[in-house]
Amino acid sequence: MNLIEELCRCRAMAGAATTDNRFAYPGSTPHYAPDRTFDTQHILLELAIDFPRKTLKGKVTTTLRAIADGCSSMVFDAIGYRDVRVTSGARKLKFENTSRQIKVYWPKPVPRGTRVDVTIQYRVVDPKLGLHFIGPDRRYPKKPVQAWTQGEDEYNRYWFPCHDAPQERATTEMIVTVPAASPLFQMEPSYVRSAAVPRESFTGSITSRILPTWFLWWWASSRKSKIAGETSPSFTSVLPGGRRMPSAPLGRPRR
Repeated sequence: MNLIEELCRCRAMAGAATTDNRFAYPGSTPHYAPDRTFDTQHILLELAIDFPRKTLKGKVTTTLRAIADGCSSMVFDAIGYRDVRVTSGARKLKFENTSRQIKVYWPKPVPRGTRVDVTIQYRVVDPKLGLHFIGPDRRYPKKPVQAWTQGEDEYNRYWFPCHDAPQERATTEMIVTVPAASPLFQMEPSYVRSAAVPRESFTGSITSRILPTWFLWWWASSRKSKIAGETSPSFTSVLPGGRRMPSAPLGRPRR
């Protein structure tokens, strides 16, 4: 039985099963995980943030493993992307950018089980979801300059190309460069390394365990740390019930 037959069989069985409709809206229909021809193994994100222009420039290199025979294309969820370029190693790949997806075409079918790397360079400007920018305005002139992401459950497609489905899991590495005027910076998971570039920017990077795609996030702010005794930017996490975890300045792991 090949992959397509397996998927059809699973969906047919799911449709025949008795479901609990007590909490369903009238007229709602079942939703299934999207089909895919490749499994995401690793995601490497390299990002640069431009606060005044509310812009993110990114490069994502995704390691994929073919999970079907004769895979000739791969679809990335990607909404509103500009200046898109797609490569695999030194070779340019053909692609189609529909403003909702980036479909990548391989020169020849990729055999099942083969691992390949795809690099997508892109730019997004003030997306309506997933990535948010705020700053001073007429009503709140002292508001800090901030940017943050919120991907749960399918919003990370607004700021990096991915197979954006809750069940998709991969190891990840994220390298983010923000202006030096943004001393507060945090990414998930909370092991952050930083290297300052005077007057220009600093870069934080993390390498994570296996996580769902939506779990990748970062946050940056112009507001400086006011915690006594700290000489480097820091952040504090608050757990349910109000218990605070110890503050961790950038450059050190939070245990």
